[in-house]
Amino acid sequence: GSLASAEEAITMLGEANAAERTVSENAEAYRPIHREVRDIEQAMRTVEEEKEELAVQLRRVSGDNAEARKAAISEKIEALDNHMQTLLASIPAEWESADAEFSKLRDAENKARASYRKSADGSYEPIAKITAALDATDDLQALEPALLDLKRQIEESEPADMLVPIAELSSQFGDIEGASKIKSAVSKARSALKSKKPKKDKAIDSVDKAIKEYNKELEWRLQARDSLNEGLKNYQAVVGGTLGIRQQEKLTRQQALYVARCSAEHRDISLNF
Repeated sequence: GSLASAEEAITMLGEANAAERTVSENAEAYRPIHREVRDIEQAMRTVEEEKEELAVQLRRVSGDNAEARKAAISEKIEALDNHMQTLLASIPAEWESADAEFSKLRDAENKARASYRKSADGSYEPIAKITAALDATDDLQALEPALLDLKRQIEESEPADMLVPIAELSSQFGDIEGASKIKSAVSKARSALKSKKPKKDKAIDSVDKAIKEYNKELEWRLQARDSLNEGLKNYQAVVGGTLGIRQQEKLTRQQALYVARCSAEHRDISLNF
């Protein structure tokens, strides 16, 4: 699956770059009308703010000559309404279609970028999880005695006395990559003992399930660690700095300097608003 995602990511990167070029090629034709309409809309917002201020003044008018002053304010509001209609009518007739078309191109680019990132992540993340699981094989084996002894402890101990030890063991399995099913089964054993009416038999059943999951996990890890781990790590190293770069905990110095240089360059994002 990771290899398939890697091939797909390379294709999607080409499509994303092509979509970016299309947006860039159409941006210059779109920019004048975009700027014109945004200026008109800014003027309309200014008119709206002036109307709101006058409306407040109108409500507060009182005292001498109140009616005359109200009439004067109402006249200003009417003039602003007329100006608003003039501004609205000045928006080019082709604006909606031009904006919709450019938005479609921009959405296509964003979709292509998202598809590329999904495929790129998919080319690296599963392999990283597998190698992390294989590297934790010794840690998994170290918990075997505690897991196998858990049934005896449950049978011989008071349920309340087992809550903390089981919680600790569950947490230890939780720290091991790929051992979530074992952790879940151990946690269910604790839940059975924590209920108002503790059920030891149910807790022991959950431990049996945990042991079954443990044996399955250990079996494949022991086989794969010797036969696959080296090859998987070689693949991981190859794609880690390219397709898998978003999954890294930190950038190398070279990568960080490259990103800093790119981020320092001016980018015109005005057409996005």
